[in-house]
Amino acid sequence: MKRPLSIAVDNGYYDHKVAYWDGDVIRTFKYPVVIGSKHEVMSTMDGQLVGMYETEGVRLVVDPTINNKIPLRYDEYGSSKENRTLVSHGLYKAGVAGGQEVHLTTALPFRDFYNIDGSLNRPLIDAQKANMLVPVSLVASSDGPLDPIANVTQSRVMSEGVAAVIDYLVRDNSGQARKMRAPIAVMDFGGSTFEVVTVMPNMNIRHSSSDTMKRGTYDIRTSFAPMLADYLRELGFKMKHAADWMVTEAFETGSIEFPGVGIDAGNRVIPVKHIIEEAAKPIVNEIKKFTQAKLPNMAEYEAILLVGGGGLLTESLFEDWKEEFGLIVVDEYANARGMLKVALIA
Repeated sequence: MKRPLSIAVDNGYYDHKVAYWDGDVIRTFKYPVVIGSKHEVMSTMDGQLVGMYETEGVRLVVDPTINNKIPLRYDEYGSSKENRTLVSHGLYKAGVAGGQEVHLTTALPFRDFYNIDGSLNRPLIDAQKANMLVPVSLVASSDGPLDPIANVTQSRVMSEGVAAVIDYLVRDNSGQARKMRAPIAVMDFGGSTFEVVTVMPNMNIRHSSSDTMKRGTYDIRTSFAPMLADYLRELGFKMKHAADWMVTEAFETGSIEFPGVGIDAGNRVIPVKHIIEEAAKPIVNEIKKFTQAKLPNMAEYEAILLVGGGGLLTESLFEDWKEEFGLIVVDEYANARGMLKVALIA
């Protein structure tokens, strides 16, 4: 009998980040948070369904190229069938199949996890915990048997930001944490939210220096798309709107590659980092003001971490904070790794 597999899924609104143990090494990967109804069906050339799942009798399709995306920026997202299915998609991509037993950790934004008075938001936490215990099956054919993905026997929920501190403190699989000499602050720049979380040396959370604002990578994307279309029209491309794939490629690589015209023509690569910076600057300025209001004395912190995909996307706009405050930019898997490592110190 297989041992339960411990997996963490940082289940945000833009990308889901997955972390799991492979021996003594943590493996990570991410995938876009895009989901549609069963009418967005995809199949291989031989007719096998791709990316279709069923849960509680409802079929949903997970694929970044679907046309009619189900909107996900709503308060009940954590307890929704869509969130559950997207998380199960990550388990499947991690190699889970056939109802394998899984100990799963998912996340909530800081201010969804904690109430203003510092207490746990039990209704929301318990709803997401319970949601992840409901089975999800892979659908390979419209009339064939369902293939259960995971048997989630333990469902844990952690606060984003706090998990990133654990990742920073616990560097390997030994469970030994480095000693904190002063508070650590996390600036978590996610898909739909930006969070400031302050953790004290005794691992208590200082709520007066912690909060969530509704700003994230999606807001940059919304501003960037029309600016990109304008820029490409200036370069001679005829288009009304920038396609989703262009925006995604720009965010991932800083440029967009177009096929050349003619058999012997090479591809044309258009750098667009300056357009991304222009779109992001107003949002980053908002974020900096929000952070400074929560962290008025940045000199008191042992470390200030900028985590999340938004942080990597806009890193150039935080160069001044690197120099002035020693800001440490961490990759986008910090929360997922911390969610996995917490079992080592629990």
